Amino acid sequence: MGGACCVPGGSGESADAVASATHSDIPGEQMQEAVEVMTFTIVGARGFRNSDWAPGLGKPDSYVVVTSNGKELAETNVLGDSMEPLWKEEFAVENWEDGADLEFGLYDKDLIGSDLLGKTIVKYDRFKDGFNGDLQLEATGGKKYRAFLRVKIKPPNKVYPPGPSPEYSVSLEKGNLKSLGLDVDTQDSKNLYISAISEEGPAVDWNRKAEPENQLVHGDFIVAIN
Repeated sequence: MGGACCVPGGSGESADAVASATHSDIPGEQMQEAVEVMTFTIVGARGFRNSDWAPGLGKPDSYVVVTSNGKELAETNVLGDSMEPLWKEEFAVENWEDGADLEFGLYDKDLIGSDLLGKTIVKYDRFKDGFNGDLQLEATGGKKYRAFLRVKIKPPNKVYPPGPSPEYSVSLEKGNLKSLGLDVDTQDSKNLYISAISEEGPAVDWNRKAEPENQLVHGDFIVAIN
């Protein structure tokens, strides 16, 4: 999220391309300092089911709740009508108990109540020295959903560790399809910004097979095409 990516051109054949960038748009990635309280950043989510599947309902209005030992530590804002929400919200919490695990829950807010879209528990040993990456969610509503939550965690007196490499290669095969399944916007004369990924098509097919750090994500930039 907010990194770099690469995709083929529209020739109809598969191709490889390499791109590079930095995650400078993610809070705390540069010029960070260690603080005396638990701090984490909820960056974004992807791959979850559309719980608002009925005609006219649009897409989920999603938010994340973070708990520890049964106590709520933080809750993000609700981002409406999106299958790839980007919060980039950082929280510093004082009521975290030293050594306690963290639980992240992704929800769809409805008029009455909320639907669970996925959750995961992160053991303390996994983030005791900091964490920066993708968490695969459980309880997603079906085996076909590979849902991920991108988070950064720095315990007291620690800093965020480096995240996954911002550079990766993607090979997509367009075949007879009209589209690669990507919506892009021009940000400048050199880069394309991925504004959306279709629910079907070569792009989402790639994401279903690729490792989290090599998946195409809303917010990434296409900086080279072969």
